[in-house]
Amino acid sequence: MCRSGVHNERMRRGVASRCPRLGRRRQGASAAWLLATYTALWGCGGKTVVIDQRAPADGFAGAASDGAPGAGSAPNGSVTVVSAPPVADGIAEEEDVAGGDPPLTDILAQGALQVLELYCASCHGGGQREGGFGDVLDVAGLIAGGQVVPGSSATSPLLSRMLDGSMPPAGVRDVQLTSGEISLVQRFIDELRSGPAPVCDALPFVSNDDVYAAMSADISTRPADERPFVRYFGLTYASNARRCGPALEVQRHALFKLLNSVSTATEVSVPEAIDSSGLVYRIDLRSYGWNRAIDLEDDATVDFPDGWSAIVSGVGSYAPEFQGPDADAVKRETGVAVPLLPAHAFVQASTLGDLYYSLIGARANVDDTQAALGIDLQAAEEDDDLQRAGFSHATPSSHDDMAFLRLEQPVQDRALWLLELQEWGDAESIYDDPLGSDRGAPHQLIFNLPNGMQAYYVAGGQGQRLSEIAMGCVGNCSRPALLNAAGCHGCHSIGIIPITDRVRSFAEEYARQFDSETLASVLVQYPEQAALDALLAQDSEVHLRAVESAGVPRGAPDPISRVYLQFELDPLDLDRAAAELGVPRDALLANLGRLDARLSALGAPNGSVERATFTDALRSSLCALHAGTRNRPAACP
Repeated sequence: MCRSGVHNERMRRGVASRCPRLGRRRQGASAAWLLATYTALWGCGGKTVVIDQRAPADGFAGAASDGAPGAGSAPNGSVTVVSAPPVADGIAEEEDVAGGDPPLTDILAQGALQVLELYCASCHGGGQREGGFGDVLDVAGLIAGGQVVPGSSATSPLLSRMLDGSMPPAGVRDVQLTSGEISLVQRFIDELRSGPAPVCDALPFVSNDDVYAAMSADISTRPADERPFVRYFGLTYASNARRCGPALEVQRHALFKLLNSVSTATEVSVPEAIDSSGLVYRIDLRSYGWNRAIDLEDDATVDFPDGWSAIVSGVGSYAPEFQGPDADAVKRETGVAVPLLPAHAFVQASTLGDLYYSLIGARANVDDTQAALGIDLQAAEEDDDLQRAGFSHATPSSHDDMAFLRLEQPVQDRALWLLELQEWGDAESIYDDPLGSDRGAPHQLIFNLPNGMQAYYVAGGQGQRLSEIAMGCVGNCSRPALLNAAGCHGCHSIGIIPITDRVRSFAEEYARQFDSETLASVLVQYPEQAALDALLAQDSEVHLRAVESAGVPRGAPDPISRVYLQFELDPLDLDRAAAELGVPRDALLANLGRLDARLSALGAPNGSVERATFTDALRSSLCALHAGTRNRPAACP
């Protein structure tokens, strides 16, 4: 094949002449930086809609609440009831409202602002007011100036100019927005809403005793041979903090989606609520392939007897063992010390590194992972049995080749997408060697699990899997510098992000630069754009159907990334801290003096503590607050 360098030279001359700073190559780009670049290029975020769906208000039918320190068992075995403080009706929900600063837990909003900063802020920010508007990162200002119409990207001038190519303007036209980036901004605008936040009714307080009593009653109804595989997840950390309506539904959806996203089972399985309010859910380990030994590091060493044990270890402090009549009964039937986990801690732990990879059955390097999926990349390349797409992308700091490969998995309607991020050398690019593959480049894989849900894999330059990838940020940079599978779920909530191929058209235009065999393979492996779009839609639909089967409505916001980032980033106020400790807020307030001194900030008006501080104080606080309850933490001092 002729390595002409024609396209490289055109790109270098054009970019350097129109924008001198773009002509300077970033040297020594690391795998982490390139992977972060990909995240911005291929798109991020989840569909956000207002879901007006409220849970039943009757809570745990017939369950009593202990709730406060010192509430012990009456002589007849019943629970002494301590009234929780009344909760107010009409609680404002925690949904995003157009015009405010996007929360750091909204990956879609942060990603869209990153695109606007990259392409637009030099002319529409920092006091610059090109084209009649100023700070492009000020969402409220964009709305007030008519550039953005909340909920309607089709009538928003900002997006129209991106679509028609007039933004960025002709002077820097070689710095082209990708279809994924435009899709990101489009979805962000469509998800903006104006007006007051919806309101909902908070559920009654539910104590730990209520939960264990419900679990004990539930497991007694299960067949004896099923009980060792029964486990439970709870949402009272959210409902007791007076989260309701959409905010509580996001927690449920995160549980439903992630359970099936870390599953090796062939079918989607929806957990079953054991209470009328949908606050405690029962699962069967076998429904997710968790009844198998877990080798965390893929080193031929069994680290845990099953998936649940591995998850409990990952959850750590948020997986305390309880003892007492009801807790002991559940432990006896299930055969484990910790049969219950809070859903948000499960989300946080199970999207991380080795635990995530081991639960989905991924191997320690990308080649072994592909082989485990029944994929032979080399044979597929030799036989023209794959589809490709690609382009060179210029940013203010780099030019990099984005090479996408699509391969069929042996199971019908299952596919694997591989992204290679290749640095643009002086001699050639993807346009000179469109059938080449840089095995030393960083990789990302998106593939279907047996149940149809998407799984994500990030590999470094040597093919070794990476736990996390570096992320940029816009403005307030207090969000995590690293994101993991939770971020991938946020980016790919719509499935495979749109890709516009530029290689096939180049090969057709410069056909004489290639030998006949190479050109023939290029035209086979690089489908026309309409066919590529159909493949993207087909593969996305497999994932979307699976998510819908898991109980998450199509078009709902990605719940996994939001719950993960809420857990990581949102400080805990008095309501949230009390809910996670399993007591009413007044009980926590009255007993702060008995707890870790670092929690004293919760007693101040609008006081809060960071997650790390709360985690450190969690176990001792549980022991102090539940010393006299019917079911209480085990192994307390």
